[in-house]
Amino acid sequence: MYLKLRGDFPKCRWRRLTCNNYDTPRWVFSLFLGLNGRLKTRDRIAKWSVVDDLTCHLYAEDPEILDHLLFKCSISSVIRKKILQWKGVDRGPYQWKDEVFWAIDHVKGNSAKEYIYKMSLAACVFHLDGEKFEIVSTKSEISLDYS
Repeated sequence: MYLKLRGDFPKCRWRRLTCNNYDTPRWVFSLFLGLNGRLKTRDRIAKWSVVDDLTCHLYAEDPEILDHLLFKCSISSVIRKKILQWKGVDRGPYQWKDEVFWAIDHVKGNSAKEYIYKMSLAACVFHLDGEKFEIVSTKSEISLDYS
């Protein structure tokens, strides 16, 4: 009876990235927002006519969209590259959609390596988004010297 009332709905392809992810709930929620394209980027805020300047706060070079914030910005690409090296993944950062599709295809099991990847993806999204707001609020610069 319940199944007939509920109807048929396709499963979200990215559910394995958020469900059973043992990160802090804030990190998983930020990943959820990123997967749905709902992070507070300047292009989304500009749609409400609140912001005129669309340039990235981390490294003012391009408009701040989701792909730029997470992968194309020179600062975020260095951080992602260091996380991927730490994980032993030898590939460059792609666009956000490509990264999500790669993660959906490669994170299907319950191994420790897959759990660490999901956790590092969620942590990266959370901290890059949070670092952006930290720089905006304190008007400081970011240091990439994490040696």
